[in-house]
Amino acid sequence: MAATIVMLGAGNVATHLSLAFQKIGYSIVQVYSKTQASASQLANLLHTAYTTDIKLVFPTADIYLYALADDALCELILRVDFRQGLHIHTAGSIPLSVFGNKFERFGVLYPLQTFSKVKPIDISNVPFFVEGNSQDSEQEILAVASQLSATCVCVNSEERLKLHIAAVFACNFTNYLYGVAQNLLANTSISFEVLKPLILETAHKVEHALPIDAQTGPARRNDMKTIQKHTEALKNPTYKMLYKMLSDSISAKYSL
Repeated sequence: MAATIVMLGAGNVATHLSLAFQKIGYSIVQVYSKTQASASQLANLLHTAYTTDIKLVFPTADIYLYALADDALCELILRVDFRQGLHIHTAGSIPLSVFGNKFERFGVLYPLQTFSKVKPIDISNVPFFVEGNSQDSEQEILAVASQLSATCVCVNSEERLKLHIAAVFACNFTNYLYGVAQNLLANTSISFEVLKPLILETAHKVEHALPIDAQTGPARRNDMKTIQKHTEALKNPTYKMLYKMLSDSISAKYSL
């Protein structure tokens, strides 16, 4: 008989993990979300039941997978009154201790990837980081993760927090800077499309070289004339501040 999962959450991570688990033979027996729209959308995709009332969550599932925003996760755990099963959250920055001593078996299954509902992702290429409240729980979660991906690593909450911060720099901040670049070109005849080969080449470069060795640009070569010219041309004060802060940081790094 297939192991059963209740998915607590219906956002990007919940959607991708639900589909991935269903694909490898797990039975997603129920979806919980605070809003009917999100709960029903994911439940319909999975052809399963849903609820918006935490008191109506099935109490006998094998796994309860919490894929929620950090604040929602902490708040929901306080309201959960079903105790059996393996309780797993997927957050990078929330420690294992968020579960307290409420459950006998609990842990973390953190997928290191950016997820959007509209973009398919090959889960088998996603690294998963695992932690459990006991050796048995950790090995159980590791066994589950290993069915999804070839890269599964046990890390503690402190290491996972550092990893999450690193991911924010590598992904979220980088994407924001793509948006800055797009906005800078918005009032010109130049399309953002022309930057995409540069973006892709920059990403591919770190497959073959360390970031410290791959750095280029005016700040790397301490080209103060170009930096001043760029700074004077930037009219948006936020962008001007970002440019100066990043340039100063890069210059300081390579002047050591």
